[in-house]
Amino acid sequence: MSNMENEIMEQPESVKVAYENSVEMANTAKDIISNGRNIFITGSGTSYHSAMYLNYILDLLGINARSVQSSQISGILKNYEKQGGVLVAFSQSGESIDALNAIKIASENNFKVIGITNSGNSKLSREADISIVTGAGKEMAVTATKSFTAAMMASVAIYDAVTGNKTNTGILSEGIYSILKNKEIIDIAARINRKTIVLGSDGMYPIALEGALKLRETDSLYAEGFPFREYLHGYIQTLDNETSVICINDEPPGEIKKYTGNIIKIRNDVMNVKSVSGILDPVLHIVPLQLISLYYAGSHGLDPDKPEKLHKVVKQ
Repeated sequence: MSNMENEIMEQPESVKVAYENSVEMANTAKDIISNGRNIFITGSGTSYHSAMYLNYILDLLGINARSVQSSQISGILKNYEKQGGVLVAFSQSGESIDALNAIKIASENNFKVIGITNSGNSKLSREADISIVTGAGKEMAVTATKSFTAAMMASVAIYDAVTGNKTNTGILSEGIYSILKNKEIIDIAARINRKTIVLGSDGMYPIALEGALKLRETDSLYAEGFPFREYLHGYIQTLDNETSVICINDEPPGEIKKYTGNIIKIRNDVMNVKSVSGILDPVLHIVPLQLISLYYAGSHGLDPDKPEKLHKVVKQ
């Protein structure tokens, strides 16, 4: 069994652990976030998708924030000199050079920094004003899986801290376990083409991007993620019957059905999973996409743990 498969299979437990580990410091961070201005959320790759998910969570709470990739945020933060604000930085390893550069500039410009990472023994954890450590366990595969859902659970903990709720992670855990047992996902993976579009809107948009990234990283496929309606604005021009389209939690627009018959629906009813609360649905829906990437790699002789051009931590 590959490391990637092991780490995917750990998620029924790791999501619960990550949530519980995040609750205390999320409560510490809630006032800074609730009363903050100039709130930016940052990360790179998978961690940027975590940032987008937290942005979605804060939108639901009426808290104005902006997610920006770590490699792009430095110039923006410099324009806020002496104004201050809040920077929430995601990095699974806590050692990403782009995230560390962002928090350095943020600190120099009077920002409070909240770091969210899987590693308490990391530079991000040490340098942030408030450190939320998900502690989902070491991730050996280059491709991030359980650390992504763990980071999402830190965002759920922040949501609960602001609202005073307490999420029932047991229901989520049961849903993930059911998906892991669903052998039909192996058949779905066999339908994936070299060109794949992943569609998801609102809270599922970060999941569409992350699902497409898993297909690129693990399987070397040409894969892109879009919101459902946005895909119709020009991007649909290259859609053909050699393209597979994955639709997350919604029906594809009629125009898409005209140009490809390879439409894959990822929904609770298709996955035979009970519905969970709205903010947990994106956490649930990334799991089948992780499995699709894993199973595709296995059927095509690819090593899911070691994509040839990637490294676990980008330090330069």
